[in-house]
Amino acid sequence: MSGTIAGGVERRGIRRIPGDYHRAMAITIRARLEFYEHVRSGRTTGRGCRAPTRQPTDLGSVTRGWSCRNIRRPATRRAAPNESNNPTMSPTIPVTPGIDFTRHHGVAGETSGYLFPVGGGDAIGFGDRAFHVTMLDRQIANEIVIANHYSGRIYRGSTLHLGVWIDGRLLGVLQFGYAMNPASAGSVVTGTAMSEYLELNRMWLDDEAPRNSESRSLAAAIRLIRRVRPTVKWIQSFADERCGLFGTVYQAAGFTFHGEHRGIFWELDGEFYHNTLMTAGGQRAKAPRAAHLLANKDRAVRHNLRQFRYLRFLKPRFAKGCRYPARPFPKPDYG
Repeated sequence: MSGTIAGGVERRGIRRIPGDYHRAMAITIRARLEFYEHVRSGRTTGRGCRAPTRQPTDLGSVTRGWSCRNIRRPATRRAAPNESNNPTMSPTIPVTPGIDFTRHHGVAGETSGYLFPVGGGDAIGFGDRAFHVTMLDRQIANEIVIANHYSGRIYRGSTLHLGVWIDGRLLGVLQFGYAMNPASAGSVVTGTAMSEYLELNRMWLDDEAPRNSESRSLAAAIRLIRRVRPTVKWIQSFADERCGLFGTVYQAAGFTFHGEHRGIFWELDGEFYHNTLMTAGGQRAKAPRAAHLLANKDRAVRHNLRQFRYLRFLKPRFAKGCRYPARPFPKPDYG
């Protein structure tokens, strides 16, 4: 079963959420998105991996470099109270709209719990007033990812879009969905159907988010997934060698490490392309990115990059059919 609800959030096999919630969220966040068109001097900064810079096309560029932290911030004045230095973020975004914080359902002894929309309905988030994740409109999530994520692109196979709200401000986005080959789940865990797994396709958090916000947001997202996607048995994500930390965020969020492989990527004018675009044929070769890469393949630089596979099993018994045994966490060589 599939469908869309107000605001364009796609949901599969779960109950509908009142459209008023998404309309309120869209109105609240829209002012933030208007800032995007004015950002030309530099790409916004944020935690998470950032690859070597792209050419200054849509929203500008960042400093070249492999390190996630090696990013030059645009020159800005010191922010006033309740104001953000991030040029793509509205300075005054109120607390998450449409959340009834008085109807908080958590485990005994926990300060966080499932969050519900005003007026009733099923859970739309998890956390507490100060730090929570909630379902987010697809279009808003995509625009934030395009403006801030190092790839500068969305993945159309994403089906679950979550916003990370910290002290009433939207400071991050997580997008879950299918793997690049949606039907490949059985090659990772035997017998997995397409509705029984998710892959973390995109994750971005603003530099203003407190320390450990990545692992906290992942933990909250997993709790929410347990409820709104009850068929999901495990979650997969890959850490990119370009990030330099080999998946420290996933290690802190309870994921297990299941080996690595090397992927072929092509660098052209500061942008990276997967090898599938270099080997594309037929109609795929006519797609804009593939066509651009193939037309300039003599200038493209080949890279063999390490990709680290992390899995999070929502129940221990789900790990029984995993084809990749758990291994000790990889550690970067800081020498």
